[in-house]
Amino acid sequence: MRYSKVTGIAPKEYLYSTVGNQSDSYTLASGLGSTDDEGNYYLNKGVVLAVITSGDAAGKVGPYDTTASDGRETASNIVGFNDTFVVDNSEDADVGVLYRGTVDETYCTCDGTLGTISGAAAAVLCDNADAGLDITIR
Repeated sequence: MRYSKVTGIAPKEYLYSTVGNQSDSYTLASGLGSTDDEGNYYLNKGVVLAVITSGDAAGKVGPYDTTASDGRETASNIVGFNDTFVVDNSEDADVGVLYRGTVDETYCTCDGTLGTISGAAAAVLCDNADAGLDITIR
């Protein structure tokens, strides 16, 4: 097991299958994610990500959040699921984002909630040819 600055947090295995999976790379904006008990920023796998469309971080991604006001609150800005365990998100980080594949909803986080993918987000993630997204949620 690899140890990092993040304490007490293990990477989630959110994939239901690896057959036919496709990913792309994005830049995760700093400071967006979770913190451990010691205040270290991290972002786990399986978090729904959306593009930031305003402010200094425009063009980068962060967790889909319906209470945000930087573009991440808009379901049509969703790009897929984070596929990189980021152990220090105090600075921008390159992440892989799953846009085609099969995920286990139990281990996914959408809009800050583990195990439930909201209706608007699910509609965008599943069979959205315009955005190039094709996720099967099990």
